[in-house]
Amino acid sequence: MSKNYEISCEYCGKDFVAHNIRRTFCCNRCRDNASKVRRGIEPTVIHKRICLGCGKEFETQFSRKVYCKKDCGKYGMTHTGERECIICGKIFFTRHNAKTCGNIECKKAAKKLRSQNWAKSKPKPKLITYETRGCKECGEIFSIDKRLNNVYCSADCRRKAENRKKDKRIPREQIVDTDISLKRLFKRDNGICWICGEKCDFDSTSVSEKGNVICGDLYPEIEHVVPISRGGLHSWENVRLAHHKCNAQKGADMYPYVPLDLEFAYKEKRTGTQPKKTAQYTLEGELVRIWESTAAIEREHKEWKCKHIQNVCRGDKSRTGNAYGYHWEYVKDDKCE
Repeated sequence: MSKNYEISCEYCGKDFVAHNIRRTFCCNRCRDNASKVRRGIEPTVIHKRICLGCGKEFETQFSRKVYCKKDCGKYGMTHTGERECIICGKIFFTRHNAKTCGNIECKKAAKKLRSQNWAKSKPKPKLITYETRGCKECGEIFSIDKRLNNVYCSADCRRKAENRKKDKRIPREQIVDTDISLKRLFKRDNGICWICGEKCDFDSTSVSEKGNVICGDLYPEIEHVVPISRGGLHSWENVRLAHHKCNAQKGADMYPYVPLDLEFAYKEKRTGTQPKKTAQYTLEGELVRIWESTAAIEREHKEWKCKHIQNVCRGDKSRTGNAYGYHWEYVKDDKCE
């Protein structure tokens, strides 16, 4: 068993315990300093300081070092390392931004306290108030949040309304039966084409090289007895089932396809293709002239386009009804209102 010898350091004079009796210096730093003195070099000066990070006393040979470890320097000179536990009040040391000591019970209590404070500071949800509205397209009653501006009950009704607005043939004031579909019309007319009287066939299709489906001659379609371009309504009374070929041959013609016994064809027929008398007013409201048609206006004033005046009278281009420095209106019942 090796013996322990008490030896005095030859450089600093500090007593230390060593196993080897021949050892003369307590540490490597004293040995290096003794070697420097023998060679005539100034020895290293040891500084004793208090760490600004953790508060412990340490020795260093660097005159500018103020932290005992690298981790203490991460938090700067203002970090003292002393904290007071928010639960038990105990003073503890930490190199982090901890608010509780290392006790598990204190950590659980602090976590519960944070959750309670978050629940109190959490904003309360606003109460949603619902109201009932009527769908602008189908008329069904639906409930919706009062803060929203929806006027349609579903996306299908919105799409139908937008598609109808894009169709310039249908006037805005015209009532449209939105429940018209090809399958329902096929069932109502028993699959018979009203023009030629033969059976319609859904299987009359072909596929092109690109994969597009092409309708055949016997494929059923929705046919308007009085065409929409001539003022016909998109209603159940004005639609019939027809072949694809027959519908293409008929086009926008009415005669001789429309029989005379169909009174609705003439009752619901609009005067869209007939000339309409147009009244010309000044911006102050004084009547200037009543024209036989918009075409007569363009013939006399070539810079005034009849299409633009028609759109203005219908409200498509101008809500005020003004164009070319005048106010334009259609004359109803041959009287200027």
